[in-house]
Amino acid sequence: MQTGLQQEPVLLRNTGNGRYKAITPQGGAYFRTGHIGRGVALGDLDNDGRTDLVISHLNEPVAVLHNQAGVGNHWLGIELAGKNHRDLVGARVVIEANGRSWTRFVKGGASYLSSSDRRLLFGIGQAERVDRVTVFWPDREEQRWDFKAKPIDRYWRLVEAAPEPLPQKKQDSRSRPSPP
Repeated sequence: MQTGLQQEPVLLRNTGNGRYKAITPQGGAYFRTGHIGRGVALGDLDNDGRTDLVISHLNEPVAVLHNQAGVGNHWLGIELAGKNHRDLVGARVVIEANGRSWTRFVKGGASYLSSSDRRLLFGIGQAERVDRVTVFWPDREEQRWDFKAKPIDRYWRLVEAAPEPLPQKKQDSRSRPSPP
């Protein structure tokens, strides 16, 4: 049943220069019809370095959109763990590779009635390694890890005050976890 409240979804690609390009037709069937969206949760549901979406709607089932964008670029995922299980909202993570740097912030909220994956995902393009990861913890302490010998295209857990990053177990993408 079509109503006047439905809106057609839009899919945009970050071109890397502060601009976005509309690629809605490439998004598949979900993007060809209108929806009354209520909330969206973002997360890498299968740990492949590509952000997937879980979208809730009004009078329509939840949609799980599995990101199947092309491969060929590298990525690094970071999970932070603070002292005494404290909240890490506001922490800033900077990674450096090939003379470039990327920054992400830990956020506490996102979309209406939704909670997204708290892990941080960095697309690093053609970089074959990450040189350094720096975390600025919420209490303003700064901590650096040398990543030159660490594999990329995977998730790492960084524990506050721990000297070494902890590799996250690779999950078989055929056994997908529950949405965040």
